[in-house]
Amino acid sequence: DKHASNERADSQLSEKIQELEAALAASQAAVVAAEADKQASKEQEDSQLGEKIRELESALGRAEVVRKETQDRCALLDTDLLAKREELERLASAQSSAAADAQGAEAQAKA
Repeated sequence: DKHASNERADSQLSEKIQELEAALAASQAAVVAAEADKQASKEQEDSQLGEKIRELESALGRAEVVRKETQDRCALLDTDLLAKREELERLASAQSSAAADAQGAEAQAKA
């Protein structure tokens, strides 16, 4: 009877050990799955950040091109403005000389 009782106890212990081993295996599998999910999430986030960085670098490149084009246009406008200012000064000087010549001719005509 004692022998049968020991066998039942051994059997129950064996079953409990198997249950615990199964629970441990399931727990370990859950940990592995969670780590894999975490890694996949991190890789996805890294990929998204990389894409965003590429977009920003591209936008920065386009902005630099626009800045350079604007700078070049401003330089051309400054050159054009300077040339027009010089032409205006030349015309004003010529008009002043013509007016002085006209006054001198008028004075000679009266004399």
